[in-house]
Amino acid sequence: MSHNQRSRWGGLLRLLRLPIKNWLLAVEAALELMLMKVLVLLVPPARYGWLVAGPAPGSTPSWSKEAVRDLVWAVESVGQYASKTFSCLPRALALQRMLCRRGLRGTVRFGVKKHNGVVLAHAWLVLDGYVLIGRLADLEEYMPFPEWPKTSSKT
Repeated sequence: MSHNQRSRWGGLLRLLRLPIKNWLLAVEAALELMLMKVLVLLVPPARYGWLVAGPAPGSTPSWSKEAVRDLVWAVESVGQYASKTFSCLPRALALQRMLCRRGLRGTVRFGVKKHNGVVLAHAWLVLDGYVLIGRLADLEEYMPFPEWPKTSSKT
């Protein structure tokens, strides 16, 4: 067994020893990541934007930083087991949907940058001005597109 395989099994064993609340969040994150990956691969963003739009602007749910941190942990923990499969966009979309179910509205941001003649794209999720998922050391070098989704309507 290779070192990489041992470390994955160790991570899985740690996951199984977690409190039930965290384990359930990890299962929710896994399901969301799979759904978002399918959407990203098969459906144009204009057709699924309403799924990740979140609650109507102006709603003020109460939430704790710890609860949000738990959601980020769940998406990142599950995503690390298949990092090539669940890239930045499915992760940002999955976390957005998990936040939406809790009455929170983050913003999925997209950006591009040119590096050694190659155009690189990245997605990240922002809540109250803070990057929850998709933080990179050079994130400020990415030229962001307009915020998405703009509204919570299905149009």
